Amino acid sequence: SNLQRLQWAASQVRGKLSRENWQALVELQREAANLETDDPDFGELLDFLNRLVMSLAALSGFALDDMTRDEGWRFLMIGRRIERLQFLSTSLAAFLRSDAVFDQDALDWLLELGNSSITYRSRYLALPQLIPVLDLLLLDDQNPHAVLFQLKLVTRSVKRLNEDFGAPQDRSLAALTQRLATFDLGCLEDGLFGESSIKAALHGLADLLQGIGEVSGQVSDRLALRHFAHVDDVSQRTVSV
Repeated sequence: SNLQRLQWAASQVRGKLSRENWQALVELQREAANLETDDPDFGELLDFLNRLVMSLAALSGFALDDMTRDEGWRFLMIGRRIERLQFLSTSLAAFLRSDAVFDQDALDWLLELGNSSITYRSRYLALPQLIPVLDLLLLDDQNPHAVLFQLKLVTRSVKRLNEDFGAPQDRSLAALTQRLATFDLGCLEDGLFGESSIKAALHGLADLLQGIGEVSGQVSDRLALRHFAHVDDVSQRTVSV
């Protein structure tokens, strides 16, 4: 479904895409169409997903290198940042509520999910442990795959966008940014009341992350209503040339 939407969106701006960009989209759609069968082979599906990662990386490169830095590009970047923020925060929230939170393999998987395995190994030179893993994926403001990094980036981008269009400031993410930035992971090291207090702290952190995911979605909806739902005097039209 997402690939079909991508192809439709690209077809609406065909004249603004380079030949190489369009060919990459066509090839991606062709490969996806070949998988539409009543009895798909699981190995073929995995191979397709591996190729899909590389194809989407190429499309991302086209956007970063070739696209004019107009309003369309700004909204594209904000959308990507919000999607990453939602994915990271809700995935981590689900993980913190699970029984696998201290499992070695699960922590390895979590680093892979956050595309931070190499960063972790180069920084800690040790097997994954809960507190340093969470520090890297939650609070590291130099890691582009950390929740706090993306949260600050989205907040700044939305603030600058509202200033440029003279729109009211959206401060819904600011308080969440402060709460996450001041969260003390040390409370997970030696719980005051043992395992129960550590679990309570993990669940509290999970609630905070779930809230970040929900609020970022609401921010996206408000941006869409203001700039893309052109009804009455609520929206503000944007033009890319």
